[in-house]
Formats: sequence, C-alpha cells, structure tokens
Amino acid sequence: MLCAYKTLLSNRRVVLASASERRKEILGGLGFPFDVVQSPFDEDKNRPNTNDPKEFTQWTASQKALATIEDMKTQSNPPDFVIGADTVVFLEDKILGKPTDTENAVEMLKILSGNVHSVVTGLSIHYKMEGGYKERLTSEVTQVKMAALNDLIIRSYVATGEPLGKAGSYGIQGLGGSLIEAINGDYYNVVGFPLHRFTAEMVSILQEIKEANN
Repeated sequence: MLCAYKTLLSNRRVVLASASERRKEILGGLGFPFDVVQSPFDEDKNRPNTNDPKEFTQWTASQKALATIEDMKTQSNPPDFVIGADTVVFLEDKILGKPTDTENAVEMLKILSGNVHSVVTGLSIHYKMEGGYKERLTSEVTQVKMAALNDLIIRSYVATGEPLGKAGSYGIQGLGGSLIEAINGDYYNVVGFPLHRFTAEMVSILQEIKEANN
C-alpha cells in the first residue's frame, strides 16, 4: 500500500520507538528506511488506570512515542514520524502483558489454554506538520484460539525461554505457533505490529501531508 509513497518517505526521517525485534522485522518488510530508538518511557512503572485493552494499549503506545519525541527534540535532525506500539492479550476482563517470571508465564498459559482470547495492539503515529506534531491513534484486535494444553506441555514450552518478554507468554511466530489452533484477524498483529492498519493510517497521513504542501 505504501509503494506509491516510497520517495516521499525516503526523504523523511521515520523512527520506530521500540526495541522489539519483531516490530523491526515487520516494518522493515515495507522497504523504506527508518531508525530504531528504544523509548525512554517505562511502561512497567507507568500503567494507565483502565482495564479496557484498547485504551490501555493506545495510551501506552502514545506515551512511548511522546517520550521519544521529547528525547530527540534537541537533535539537529528530529524525526518526521515517530511510531509507538503496545500489545497485550485480553481474556475475561483481564489484561495479560509480559510475564514477570517463569511461574507467571505458566500461570498465563494455564489461563489461555483451551480458550479464545484477544490480542490487542495500540498504535500511535506522530507526524510533523506545520506548527508541531499531530497524532493518529488507533488499535487492532485479533481473536486467537489456543489449544488445550496440559501441564507438561506448558512447562516444557516455558522452559525454552521463548514466552519471557512476550505478551500473553507466547510467540506465535516461534515455537508458540504450535499452541495456536486458529486466528481471526491480522496475523502480524499477534506478532506485535498491525501491518495493514499501520499502512492504511500512513497512506491517509501522507495524503494529508501532500495536500498541505500543495
């Protein structure tokens, strides 16, 4: 979707405010240059006061992007676009983020076992316009069915180390993919970055910028 705007993007500085290798790989597949900058925002110490997964992830994604903009504002070449993202798993009114340790990972997988859960990613795109930055804030939801797992399977998977650092304690793009029976929605969203939603928002933003410059 962004092929028609590659030249426009190549002349602007794009920053992904995330240290996630998965998000870096997905964004890299679109073929335009960007910088990866880990946001200074501490999401573990600053959690929004809401149990709504869309509000939760959108707020966190926005704060990641804003903190990165603030951190880079004195640079000689500040970014034209800053992208923030946050992903959680949601089931039965519970938000499941990254596990705190291996036992927490086991607990999460027991909750998800045999159930359909939602993977929700909040997406924040800050883009430079005359007078400062504007923001597009959105989210994507994918439904995921996890197989019924016994204790041996759960603990053996956790022992691989893959669940640590991943929302919901599994990685669909790795060994965790074998635990998943079906998904309904954007696969990339489950990995951690809603690819189609992002490109659709960027097309709209780039059209807005193009019209403003005419």
